[in-house]
Amino acid sequence: MVVAALYEADPLDFVRRYPRSRLEESYGDQWPPPCVDLWLKFDWDAGRAELDLEGFEVLDDLHASGHEGLAQRVTELSGDVNEDARMIARALALVLGVSTPGPSSGAAS
Repeated sequence: MVVAALYEADPLDFVRRYPRSRLEESYGDQWPPPCVDLWLKFDWDAGRAELDLEGFEVLDDLHASGHEGLAQRVTELSGDVNEDARMIARALALVLGVSTPGPSSGAAS
């Protein structure tokens, strides 16, 4: 079973909140778009996840920034919902340039 969730944000609010995301620079002269989309897609049968921020594969960004292990861990879900959620939160935090959320999650930011 595949489940997807779409989160939309105002682009100007998004870059004010996440200036280290580099989203504005990625658009160049096309900035701002009508909205910023974040897709979270889960294929539970295959045990795989896909994270997409405004057309950019989040996991590709993790690979490019030297976080291959985390990208692999997020892509291949463990089946432990809490652990998978922590890894997804960590991946998004790295891409957005914020600290990892959650008290005593055990995951380093």
